[in-house]
Amino acid sequence: MFALLIFYLTALVTTVNAFGNLRTRQFEAPGPNDFLDWNQPSNLTEWDPERWVLSTSVFTPNAYQVQPYVANGYHGSRLTAEGAGYWRIRNETGDTWPINGWPLDNPRQTVATISGFWDVQKNTTRTNFPELLENGWESVISGIPTWTSFVIATPDGQHAYTPGVDPKTVEQYRQYLSIRNGIVTTDVVWRPVCDGPAYNIRLEALAHRKRVNLGMMRITVSASDDTEVILTDLLDGEGAQRTSFNNKEFVATDTAIWSAVNPQGIEDVTAVEYSVLDFQVRDKADLKALKETRKNAEDRPWVSTNSSTISQEFTAQIKKGDAITVLKYVGIASTDAFPDPAKTAFDEAHKARKAGWNKLVKEHQAAWDSFWEDADVEIHGGDEVLEMQIAMRASLFHLLSNIRSEKEGPTNLSNSVSVGGLSSDSYAGLVFWDADLWMLPGLLVLHPEHAEAINNYRFKMFPQAQENARQYGLDGVLYPWTSARYGNCTATGPCVDYQYHLNTDIALVHWHQFLTTGDTKWLKEKGWPIIEAVAQMWTTKVKASNTSGADGLEVGMYTVQNMTDPDEYANHIDNGAFTNAGVKVIMGIAKKAAEVLGIQAPAKWTDIENKMFIPYNSEAGIIPEYATMNGSVTIKQADVILINYPLEFRLNESQALNDLDFYARAQSADGPAMTWAMFAIDALELSPHGCASWTYTLYASQPYLREPYYQFSEQIIDDIYVNGNTNPAFTFLTGHGGFLQIPIHGYTGYRPRLDAFYLDPSLPPQISAVSVKGMKHQDAEFNVHVGQENTTITRRPDQHRGHRSPVKVMLGARNPLAGEHTLLPGDSLVVPTRRPDRNGTDIPGNIAECQPVFSPQRYVPGQFPVGGVDGSNHTNWRPVSPDPSDLIVDLGESKTFSKLALNWAQWPPLRFEVAASDEGVDGPWKKVWEQDEVAISEPWDEDTALEVRMKKGNQTNVDLGEQGQGRWMKLTIEGDREAKGRGGTVAQFAVL
Repeated sequence: MFALLIFYLTALVTTVNAFGNLRTRQFEAPGPNDFLDWNQPSNLTEWDPERWVLSTSVFTPNAYQVQPYVANGYHGSRLTAEGAGYWRIRNETGDTWPINGWPLDNPRQTVATISGFWDVQKNTTRTNFPELLENGWESVISGIPTWTSFVIATPDGQHAYTPGVDPKTVEQYRQYLSIRNGIVTTDVVWRPVCDGPAYNIRLEALAHRKRVNLGMMRITVSASDDTEVILTDLLDGEGAQRTSFNNKEFVATDTAIWSAVNPQGIEDVTAVEYSVLDFQVRDKADLKALKETRKNAEDRPWVSTNSSTISQEFTAQIKKGDAITVLKYVGIASTDAFPDPAKTAFDEAHKARKAGWNKLVKEHQAAWDSFWEDADVEIHGGDEVLEMQIAMRASLFHLLSNIRSEKEGPTNLSNSVSVGGLSSDSYAGLVFWDADLWMLPGLLVLHPEHAEAINNYRFKMFPQAQENARQYGLDGVLYPWTSARYGNCTATGPCVDYQYHLNTDIALVHWHQFLTTGDTKWLKEKGWPIIEAVAQMWTTKVKASNTSGADGLEVGMYTVQNMTDPDEYANHIDNGAFTNAGVKVIMGIAKKAAEVLGIQAPAKWTDIENKMFIPYNSEAGIIPEYATMNGSVTIKQADVILINYPLEFRLNESQALNDLDFYARAQSADGPAMTWAMFAIDALELSPHGCASWTYTLYASQPYLREPYYQFSEQIIDDIYVNGNTNPAFTFLTGHGGFLQIPIHGYTGYRPRLDAFYLDPSLPPQISAVSVKGMKHQDAEFNVHVGQENTTITRRPDQHRGHRSPVKVMLGARNPLAGEHTLLPGDSLVVPTRRPDRNGTDIPGNIAECQPVFSPQRYVPGQFPVGGVDGSNHTNWRPVSPDPSDLIVDLGESKTFSKLALNWAQWPPLRFEVAASDEGVDGPWKKVWEQDEVAISEPWDEDTALEVRMKKGNQTNVDLGEQGQGRWMKLTIEGDREAKGRGGTVAQFAVL
């Protein structure tokens, strides 16, 4: 047994280790932990493509970025690198505790919680609007005792395998997370004493997908010699942050313990955990002897003294070659969804023990398998896109892990999704627009029942939203910026003078749910009340202008004053473009919804729709973000870019394309992860040529992903001293939600429509194909395979949705087969795929545009080599060092050229040279041009610096005077013009 498990640790079967870009980002760029002394090898992740298992053999304790978790949409628990137990991240290099950021500023820790287990408290550490504290208290997520706690200790009690174990005693290590079913396994060879026995430990944990109240662990221990081992099961109250102790018990008549807590400030809500054990040993005599050793472990140093902590301990005899297995079944329930949580937790734990581990795991796996059979996303293209494939599936996995549908139960679970999910208290476990506009859209197409849970939360809060509006003298509803148990206006969640667009976002996705499902009954009962109320709020909020002004403002146009758009760097401005465009769009949607239901829409809605002020700078051809925006603007996150998608509004196509390019340059490098997904989607729709959509797709994922378990961080760099003082949310589900939208709303070009399944497929050359399986449109399901030449749209055979009538498929106007088509179940339609890279080049005659490219040197996160050849002046490659750095392009075959054109964007290098080769990337290289001084063609000018204009970038054009030839082209740049220790920027390297 011992030898076999060691082999399993060291020889993982059918794994792939192909994670160069993520590894470079995570270990060679600034370290991923703001307080960790990070000195690890770079072989962090292995991938098993058959089982969809991510694993690592690098033991990295005390780092939140490498921690997996288990969750089933109702409850979740963050796990340590050790595989079990509660841990608070410590500062190994100083005295300051690593914190989780606004609004709690609390220590980072392994959170376990239950959906909707919010407390009530007078205030939080920080707020946006402290003056609002007088209006009502805050409500933030409470933890529950850490049920994934289990300790293995030596017989003398001097050494324990628990979080914080001495890494020197861990001889072998591997931890696994299956993104197919969420099971986390940790294998360890632990030798606590140099001349003592080695303990082979396996810890398995899962949150049961079908049995909503069940958490499970299996602990297997063997040893290299005959020995004893102390086994401690505990429910660790240290994890029950922001709770008050209710009750607990060491059950004398069973191998069971339980603990109950109340969320802080709420006495009539209780969460209960009931842990019951089962054992697998050699014979009944061993089992009897083991149970006779049972006692309370409250005096052990590894058992916390928190009042909610409860434990039970056993001493086991282990023979060399044998193993003992402990099965831990934990029932978990709270009053919010279960009227008698104590009975629910008790019953679930005992039912599980009776059913047994194997049966339960089969149930759990079957539930997850049904999700992947229902819908999946496949990225084709070999090892070059392997990271993208894993990240895409991981994104869907992380979203599904943190939400449940009513069909799964419980039916009264309508708590939406917080930014960090069920194993994090990032952003205090509050609900933001992140759930509605970022996580919902992808789920709505693939798993509409799960997306509905997000809208159900807003409907649950609808009466309070009406009351909020009344408090501020408005009709309709006002949803607060942050929301939890009550949905009232608070100091962290203001309802006015801030991000009013949230109300529009909520109404928009309710309309999208109706378009996707076609459920008129739902629209009447749940969707319409919110859509109508948001429209009515805007009729009393907007004001007709009595003056004319900049950016096209005319007398009589409707405006919005003193608000904040999604860009939180620009607070309390007037006429935020996304907000104003949203008002216009939602008025049209409200009219359409009224028409569907046979309701007469107020004439005021049409008046506002027609006269809503949308700022437009005619000279630059863009929509300014707000009324006083100037050309030096730096933007936190996606804002104006959201007007084209998901609002689907544009003044004209050139404006939408100009917005894409202008705001790409204006984005802050310290912005959150979801932004670049919207750029990718817009580029796929708008870019006339090139492959910038691929650059944006990379930007939307790789700089933010954290190995080994492909979880998004909110920030590119997690170090608060580098990233603008932001403690990033983790796991950042908003980023996962945005990224998932790229294949669905980008590559397939899907948009929700009432009368047809609408697609506009487009693909960059770097991907062989994208398959989105299980796209839902009302009562039909589709598999859409977007290939390099053609897209195949297949209507799935009728299985469970019961609709066999023809369904309309609508193709976008740019497609050669644009217009309506019909599909019956089992039928397919083959249409051309739009390829912008085949539609000419930005610089005419450029033979390098969108060709394969790489750099052997490290580059600034997000500033990929492809950014130098993607045909866009608004993406770029930038090496991290001013030392000589190479950009190498493969032209595919030997070609002749006579000119070079380079766009350096903002920061040209000091010198550059270009060489060609027909022999390969290792040379020999023939130098075709060198230039020791690069001139500035677009210098900074104080008089024009604040002008809003489309910037061309600094450019160098070279006429070689004779023809050169080669298959591989190498651009070498050198020098630091910005004086920040980085290389120059290259927006375009054109070979003509």
